[in-house]
Amino acid sequence: MPKTAEEPRPDKFRIIPHYSPVTGILTSFTVEDPKGVPVTRWREYATEINKRYPAVPVKELEEAKVQYLEYRAVFTLGRASFTLEQLKGKPAVSELSTTQRLARYGVSEEDYEKVIETDKKFTMNDLRQMCRDLGLATGGDKKKLISRLMEAESGKQS
Repeated sequence: MPKTAEEPRPDKFRIIPHYSPVTGILTSFTVEDPKGVPVTRWREYATEINKRYPAVPVKELEEAKVQYLEYRAVFTLGRASFTLEQLKGKPAVSELSTTQRLARYGVSEEDYEKVIETDKKFTMNDLRQMCRDLGLATGGDKKKLISRLMEAESGKQS
């Protein structure tokens, strides 16, 4: 059996928040502790996270999936529901209009109605299957999948 590399010991205690690069929503925390991370200290870590990030309730942390390593514990939140603005105590307001968000996926204002109709008509699994059938990537949210399907459709017509 090959020997695994030892986890490097952190130089100080830290709590590191992790956000989705796409949505900016908080998904997890990594707790680094140079003393080591015993499983029995999870409640202490959850309390410390809540002290530093009061917008994240202790209940959310108690329900988080926790992965323990030698010097680190990763708390993965079940609902990934806290934006950076909420953690800073600011209201979570989208800075992009619907049209601007759709433009990020390459959807024009003219295609907006088609996106809305398709979104209502098909489930996420239906859209993934349609993408699979066309040999397209199946990752992303519904609007991303719809965008791929529309792009593929327009490519066939030209």
